[in-house]
Amino acid sequence: PHWAGRPAAVARVELVLLTAAGAVADFEAGKVELVPAPPPSIAAALAAVKDVSEWAQPGENLVYLHPDVSVAPWSDPRARAALSRLIDRAALVKALAPLPATIALGLSPGSKVLEDGAPPPTPSQLTELGLSGGSLELFDAPAAGDGPRPAALVAAQLRSAGLNVELTDTQDLGRLVNRRAHGGLVLHSRSADQLSRFFNVPVVGGRPDTSRVVPGVFEAALHALWPKVTTSFYAERRAQLLEQAQALWAQQVPVVPLYFTDRLAFGRLGVVGPSYGQADSLYWNVETWRVMPVD
Repeated sequence: PHWAGRPAAVARVELVLLTAAGAVADFEAGKVELVPAPPPSIAAALAAVKDVSEWAQPGENLVYLHPDVSVAPWSDPRARAALSRLIDRAALVKALAPLPATIALGLSPGSKVLEDGAPPPTPSQLTELGLSGGSLELFDAPAAGDGPRPAALVAAQLRSAGLNVELTDTQDLGRLVNRRAHGGLVLHSRSADQLSRFFNVPVVGGRPDTSRVVPGVFEAALHALWPKVTTSFYAERRAQLLEQAQALWAQQVPVVPLYFTDRLAFGRLGVVGPSYGQADSLYWNVETWRVMPVD
């Protein structure tokens, strides 16, 4: 009532927590009007639903592999770098079409800090690094529909290189990433506006803790440089420092970037109001929220 702008387009929102597969089924059945920020596993299925509206912010999300750096082989930066070189990002992006995607060779669009020209690791190098011979677990949200599944595409590429990859469905990818101790790889996506999310450091109070050195992933040089990146006043200087920070990040590869995609949301045709327009939020013009408990 005290808002000075134009009236809200949507008077009330009911927020219901769903599983990934359940979101697609309920969306198709008309039980759910809006699915914001879907995981990569179901984005293609939602896009294929009849009479769907799609909202997007271009290039806002980074899809990446999050390794558990507390266990072998992912505790070794050489193993993480080898994993990165095994992935054919161009083929991955092509297989995901028509979903918007561009290859990611760094933490921001246009960065190529992982493009070092090194060939893919040989079978003997994979064995030496502990990448072959055992089973590697890749966690992903359950898929739905017939669209391409990024985790399955990545797993297929790694298997063709001789790795034994087991794809495991889980409902809570964010919790696995924040805990860090999941024992394998997590295919996850996050907005790229907070690059420290991709340093693979402990999460404290819901935010990555960059106040201390984390051996093997957030080494002293990057730890010392990062405050300068975040506090530099001039855009040109900040860009230079960010380039240096990404170069240091690439030496450790704490996470493996795959591709950038738009920040997506899907709604039933005719839904009016939601839009990525102000305050970087889909719901900037919603007046009232009501959060519903889940049985």
